[in-house]
Amino acid sequence: MNKVPIRRLCARHNSLRKDARLVSFFLCNSCFIELKSKALNNKDPEFPRNNYVLEGYCSNCNKLTKVKQYFWYLCEICTRIIRSYGKEKAAREFILNQWENLKNKHNIDITLEVVDEVRIMTYNEHLEYKKNIKPQPDFIGLRNKEIVFNIEMKTGSSDISSMSAFQLDVSDCNDIIGFMARDEYKVPTFIFHVQVVEDYMPPTTRNVALNAWWASVYELENAYLKSNMRRLERRQAVYYSTTAFKPFDEFLLFIFSERFEKEKEIVKKRLPKLYR
Repeated sequence: MNKVPIRRLCARHNSLRKDARLVSFFLCNSCFIELKSKALNNKDPEFPRNNYVLEGYCSNCNKLTKVKQYFWYLCEICTRIIRSYGKEKAAREFILNQWENLKNKHNIDITLEVVDEVRIMTYNEHLEYKKNIKPQPDFIGLRNKEIVFNIEMKTGSSDISSMSAFQLDVSDCNDIIGFMARDEYKVPTFIFHVQVVEDYMPPTTRNVALNAWWASVYELENAYLKSNMRRLERRQAVYYSTTAFKPFDEFLLFIFSERFEKEKEIVKKRLPKLYR
């Protein structure tokens, strides 16, 4: 009878996992070093003799450059996390670039600043980080060093109009409420959904952000549909009607409108109720 290991060592968990599979990534040299040292417990790839270099996309930084294919054993959760780094980078660059274009075009005196950076870390480091860190928004809008608004960013492959509902993990809702409870972040807060899709230069892939939509947390409160366990995952999620979301271009009009001033008053009185 053949003997085949039932469990493999997940490089990010650094423990044996039943769902660990051999996963590959096309990476440039700097991203390979970064992921190996920061996320994968400094574990060597499973096929270290692969010296074939090609011109293509790095799936982590999304740049067209010289890449190699690297293999590690990873569980389903860690595979999703490693792949999410490139998605988040594409989404953040998109929001920053779009804001900079609007800022220059309309001579706006508000600067968009990244607060919660993409942090590459092992599974255990992530657990410790979540225990010790206070929640923060992904971006803040600054005018004369004063925070005007917060942005929490989420990514997905779908256009908002094609989604049956918008989902937030309960843990994300708690983080948003958590940072809004602190004096420095007690300002109008918005959820941005950024559509990120894969673009190919076979056999390599990069992440490209196509568009973004936004909703006030108080509009999401009114758009609440239900709370449920995510399918195939052990995470409680909250579902909202997508009618709460508006195109990126309308965000600028909103923050200079009377409705924005009303939201500032609401924030002073109460925190949003994002789930029941």
